[in-house]
Amino acid sequence: MTFSVSRLVRPDRIAEFEAWVKGFGEIAQKYPGHLGVGVIRPVDGAAPEYTMIIRFDSYDNFKNWQESPERQEWLDRSEPMIQGEPRMNIIPGLEYWFTPPTAPVLKTPPQHKQVVAVMLGLFPLSLVMAWVGPHWFSGMPFVVRQFFSSVIVVVLMTYLVMPNINKWLRVWLTK
Repeated sequence: MTFSVSRLVRPDRIAEFEAWVKGFGEIAQKYPGHLGVGVIRPVDGAAPEYTMIIRFDSYDNFKNWQESPERQEWLDRSEPMIQGEPRMNIIPGLEYWFTPPTAPVLKTPPQHKQVVAVMLGLFPLSLVMAWVGPHWFSGMPFVVRQFFSSVIVVVLMTYLVMPNINKWLRVWLTK
């Protein structure tokens, strides 16, 4: 689950809001299933809009954090620093892979690092599927076997493998 919220910060409260963002991220990290927090800061000369992107490994863990009194307390603290209503978006599973063209641009790792991260997950899964696939799907036509193998790999990569690899490689990916 990926949750994003955009807030317009009062220009005279930006330094205070930056400190709030840091603390809010630290609180979110304490919750089970937390996979990371990203912040898109305002572009120079633009309105002081901040977008926070918070990821959890499951809807239940996301909901636990979303409904926590601690989170609400932190949101209440931010009220004097912001103007207007927040823009929120919840993005489940695969939908985060397909960013709409109007979405804010995130700083992503260099492509060679993305290749390494994906290969660290994809290669072992491909080996396992090549080994067990023929046993699991014996008697099925080749195309059907490949289809089911692909479905298994895509589901595992989306919900299990890539969130963990990104978490384990976070420091290296963001250098």
